[in-house]
Amino acid sequence: MPKKKIIIGTAVFISVLGLFLIFSGVFGDRNQPDELNAQSAPVLLTAPPANENNTLVLEFSDVTKPAETNESIIVDNAVICVDVRDRTPVNEISKVESNAGRIFCWTMLLNGEGRKIRYIWYLGDSITASQWLSVNSNKFRAWCPKNIDNKMLGPAHVDIVDENGRILRTLEFEIVPAKSSKMHAKYS
Repeated sequence: MPKKKIIIGTAVFISVLGLFLIFSGVFGDRNQPDELNAQSAPVLLTAPPANENNTLVLEFSDVTKPAETNESIIVDNAVICVDVRDRTPVNEISKVESNAGRIFCWTMLLNGEGRKIRYIWYLGDSITASQWLSVNSNKFRAWCPKNIDNKMLGPAHVDIVDENGRILRTLEFEIVPAKSSKMHAKYS
């Protein structure tokens, strides 16, 4: 009796799976043009009813992976820092005081030779600066400076964007009030 329950349960499962695939459009009407491209082709399932151990075996065919393009610029590393020395970032930060003067967005780019990227600096939702940079090799270190003044306070970020407007990386930081300014004591 338990063997019949397993076989019936397997048959019900296969029937439900078949109905799901039909109604989800995987097997759809083959007379209509296929609007899917090769990268999003449906995965066809073939399933024998059951093997000798009464276990269901599903096999996948025509599985395609998304095409990996060698045309994408890759941001391998990116930081906000207070200085750049010998093409290396100095003092990575997530908060900066409003009297800092100048900070940098430093990046290590891969696969971008002959292309351009853009650094877009924001304070809140407002753009405060934007700068294009030409990438000269497939492994390229670059940095973009940003002047910070006492009037700038709050959350900020920089978007690193490719020529097509695709955001490659976003770095967030905060501009906080200066802890102390140079105070001059007056003596009487």
